[in-house]
Amino acid sequence: MRVDRARVLLAEDNAANRKLALAMLERLGYAAEAVVNGVEAVRAAGSVVYDAVLMDCRMPEVDGFQATAEIRRRETLASSHRTPIIAMTADAMEDDRRRCLEAGMDDYLSKPVSLESLAAALERWVAPADEGTSPQSATSDSRAQGSVGDDGSPLDPQIIADLRRLGTGRAHGAMSGLISSFVRDAESNLERLHHALDREDVETVADRSHALAGSTATVGARGMSQLCVRLKGLVSEGHLEAARGTLADIAAELDRVRVALRAEFPASEEAAT
Repeated sequence: MRVDRARVLLAEDNAANRKLALAMLERLGYAAEAVVNGVEAVRAAGSVVYDAVLMDCRMPEVDGFQATAEIRRRETLASSHRTPIIAMTADAMEDDRRRCLEAGMDDYLSKPVSLESLAAALERWVAPADEGTSPQSATSDSRAQGSVGDDGSPLDPQIIADLRRLGTGRAHGAMSGLISSFVRDAESNLERLHHALDREDVETVADRSHALAGSTATVGARGMSQLCVRLKGLVSEGHLEAARGTLADIAAELDRVRVALRAEFPASEEAAT
């Protein structure tokens, strides 16, 4: 019988996504540590024995694919235990899943990652967490029904309900921090998108719109996330004028999302100032 809690390493560069994943792991009963890029992930995996690694695919310096390949190389050289590595990515195409597996990852989670999907993935690869805090019991709460736009809100009520569940007890401060981190990151990414589009810097627009699509989906702003995906596609296809119009739509939607989030999580407004 395990006495200690299963230990999980989280590699995620986005602050809001990182706070949410850590809150989920705490709720599920896992002991978690976080790093913000692939270099740190390789270093951590080489110095500590983890029961699993949650690996974001797109990170600065060394991405999740490169980090996984390096971890596998070192495990082979040392003839050491193979640590389960679960990919987390906003890309949901079959080619992306194949790339994850070819890099040496064992499983795949599409963002936004739900509490239920995270629990199921960890149950597949990790021994159960300490008794009384099993993933199954932690995810048995009822979920809100509905979809974006049911009440005119720019937020998905089901995801907001999940965030509220995670924001209870000791994790209350984490949710406030998550929302304020999202707002700051979204505003920064929007500014970078404006500058990049003015310079016709297609690579930066694609990178920042991808990052913003993932973080907006995480907080339930799926309409804004879809606009970011559209922006990335337009720029990739060379439709820069249409991209400028879509970027203006994203800016307007961010205003709506910001107001809605601060209405749902009032404590985050003070944290963001």
